[in-house]
Amino acid sequence: MMQPDNTMPQEMRRLDAAFRTERPRLLRYLNHLAGRDAAPDLVQEIFVRAAATPRLAEIDSLSAYLTRVARNVAFERARTGKRKEAMTCVFGEQHDPGAPAEQAWCIEVVDILRLYRKALRAMPRKTRRVFLLRRRHLTYREIGEVLGISVPTVEYHVMRAMAVCHNRITAVR
Repeated sequence: MMQPDNTMPQEMRRLDAAFRTERPRLLRYLNHLAGRDAAPDLVQEIFVRAAATPRLAEIDSLSAYLTRVARNVAFERARTGKRKEAMTCVFGEQHDPGAPAEQAWCIEVVDILRLYRKALRAMPRKTRRVFLLRRRHLTYREIGEVLGISVPTVEYHVMRAMAVCHNRITAVR
């Protein structure tokens, strides 16, 4: 596993250290709440949410915070899963699927895609490969098998890729 980069902000180094120490505990916790297959994805979601928290430096107990986020993410997953099963809508000729996007929205999408491409180019090669495989909806286990790396290494690279994307987009806004 790679060592934390000393050029990272203090909050990201703290989150990186928490990822290394808390991930096994969170995996066990989420295995119990959401199942073995969903747990690695949920752990990743927890750290992505933590990285996006604007007041990360103000959190005294990062372990307790991550546990609370894990609980919320597991419950959200269960709730939205039930909702997705319950909601089905078949569109036919008699239904209008919606109005086209406004021009401003289209411009913003183009800008975000440009930032996304720049972020991809800024990532190390291995991190970029892991991230792109994840974007193709491969599980962490499948990515690990394709690249010959462990699931924790896959999680680490996805977390780093998400941090690069987040930093690129928030730096512009």
